[in-house]
Amino acid sequence: METEVEECIEWRQGALAYMYCSTVRQSEERLRVVSKQYEEMLRFGIDRLKRMLNVRQPITGSIECKDADTRKLLEYGAYSDTHVLSLMYLGELCDWLRKVAENDATIWQLERKVLEAYIELTEGPLKNLGWSSTQARKLLSPRNE
Repeated sequence: METEVEECIEWRQGALAYMYCSTVRQSEERLRVVSKQYEEMLRFGIDRLKRMLNVRQPITGSIECKDADTRKLLEYGAYSDTHVLSLMYLGELCDWLRKVAENDATIWQLERKVLEAYIELTEGPLKNLGWSSTQARKLLSPRNE
């Protein structure tokens, strides 16, 4: 399968899972009624977004690139704005899962990793381009652990 098509399929499935979970979270009653499905969808969304981000690996080693911002984006595997948004969605899904399931250290590590990457990109190469790291920083704050 073509790389772009594979990324697109994984992204759409992950993003739809994210939107479903985001909608369910808005109502305590709905969350209670579909709690099992909600947890399953969180896990599904995490899996799909991880797959999307792993279709193309970050470029490592020496990169011939005159622009430092572009180099940093490539080093993080951020080939498009969808890749950057996937980092945030993935971080939020991990956070939501930790709140309904056993507080899994592996999920926390993944959450930290993707949110730190998101912050690095949005406060670095993507600074002043409309991206905000406020929510990512809030999720990483000690009060949220």
